[in-house]
Amino acid sequence: MLSHNVYIIGIDCGLSAEKVSLYDFKGKERGTVYGKVKLLYPLPGYVECDLEANWKVVAGLIRKLLRLTGVKPKDIIGICCTGHGNGLYLLDRYKKPYRYGITSMDNRASDVLERWKDEDLNSKTRPINGQGFWNGQTIALLRWLKIKEPETYRSATDILCFKDYIKYKLGLSYLSCI
Repeated sequence: MLSHNVYIIGIDCGLSAEKVSLYDFKGKERGTVYGKVKLLYPLPGYVECDLEANWKVVAGLIRKLLRLTGVKPKDIIGICCTGHGNGLYLLDRYKKPYRYGITSMDNRASDVLERWKDEDLNSKTRPINGQGFWNGQTIALLRWLKIKEPETYRSATDILCFKDYIKYKLGLSYLSCI
């Protein structure tokens, strides 16, 4: 039987803010802290993030939350991580970020989408996956990467969502939902 002095941490990786919350044995929220996401805008329509810088924001929020609530790390029995989907976050063979992450707000794949529109790919794929293509979608960004950054495309070993990178940094196993 579980002790009543155990807790679960919930992490929400958004595109404007990171949120970390602590819940007790009965599901009552014991505290929540927020931090700003650091986004980069290297060119018009490009929206990227430094995975390591944003990981440091999340790690700092976890420390702050534990300090504010007085909960000890040994009393944490679970961590749940959720966040924005799509975008493109790549790791190299050493499990380090290969490049800045490309967020789902990015528009660099618009040329790819125009070609796919000309080829009528939406009508072919929508019956299978229930959705059309859009700029910040992982598949569109991967195609852009293959065309514009072929070395990156060939060398990256892991394709993740941002929340999966946070799980990896926490020492948890990750299986991307891509």
